[in-house]
Amino acid sequence: MIHLPKAHAYPTTAAIGLSLALLAACGSAESETVAEPSAPAAEALEPGSLKFIMGGLAGDMTRLSAGLWLDDFEAIRAGATAVADHPHVSPSELSRVRATLGERLPLFVAADRAVHDAAQRVAQAAEARDMERVLRETATLQSGCVSCHARFREALKGD
Repeated sequence: MIHLPKAHAYPTTAAIGLSLALLAACGSAESETVAEPSAPAAEALEPGSLKFIMGGLAGDMTRLSAGLWLDDFEAIRAGATAVADHPHVSPSELSRVRATLGERLPLFVAADRAVHDAAQRVAQAAEARDMERVLRETATLQSGCVSCHARFREALKGD
């Protein structure tokens, strides 16, 4: 006969374990602000290049994610707003993207717009302090990022 613990024991143990892991990963539980992430790899790249912009977006998404773990709505809002308002590609990079993607360019522009719109919705939900909506819109935002990367990253990697 297999002996199973009481039905409530596993969730309680898992919750305690997860809480301890989060505290260890996040540092001091007394910290109420999220440190500004940096994207050092992006600093050496040409401003206006996709790689530079994506490096900045990685830092912005990190700030948003850290805000989720810490219930820091201001960090969530700031990260999402930075994603929505990311810099535009330079004219030379836009020429390269056009040449590389050709007739697929409108799909790339639509993907960027979808990410922009989702990021704005995350920021609005954070301003409203609506965590359920923040989580739902963040999932949409992340899905948009991953979808765009899956469709275009390989072609646009460049040198």
